[in-house]
Amino acid sequence: MKNKVKLEFVAPKVINVVYKNAEVEITPFLTTAQQIYLINEYVKIYFEKKNFEFIENSEYSYLNAEYTLINYVLQLVTNIDAESLDNNFYSDPDFVSTITGQIKNYNDFRNKLNFIINEIKQQNILNNSVGTVLSDLVEKAYSILDKVSDISPEEIEKAKESGLELLKKLEDSSIIKDSK
Repeated sequence: MKNKVKLEFVAPKVINVVYKNAEVEITPFLTTAQQIYLINEYVKIYFEKKNFEFIENSEYSYLNAEYTLINYVLQLVTNIDAESLDNNFYSDPDFVSTITGQIKNYNDFRNKLNFIINEIKQQNILNNSVGTVLSDLVEKAYSILDKVSDISPEEIEKAKESGLELLKKLEDSSIIKDSK
């Protein structure tokens, strides 16, 4: 190909939508930077250690991540004062689809977000598998055996703590829990 063409990105024009007698301006496109920001914030909230639980026995903060995502999307691509919104708007599928349905690349963005969440979950499963925990335990044991001749009482205590930590990790492993 001899003749290269230069393309220039032009963001879609703002769309005006009427929702319950209010005229809402929507920029119908999430930029790459906005998508990265939204994904990072979603992941942080989704996997955070919970101070409180919306749903008992759920390991993840799915609802908190979803509602926060909607709030950030409103702030990034609309003229809606998200701070003044009643919380029930976040659960209103008509409202949410009115906004997100106008964003041309929203479904593509959600596919990326879901892929990353699944990837992280799979990595967490691998990191907490019995094989990984046992491998870490064996590695620590060999390290201790290599240093046994010049071991001090402090190092013995450190080794004991490391071993107990790895055993705790093994006990917490979902594979061990499932086999009980």
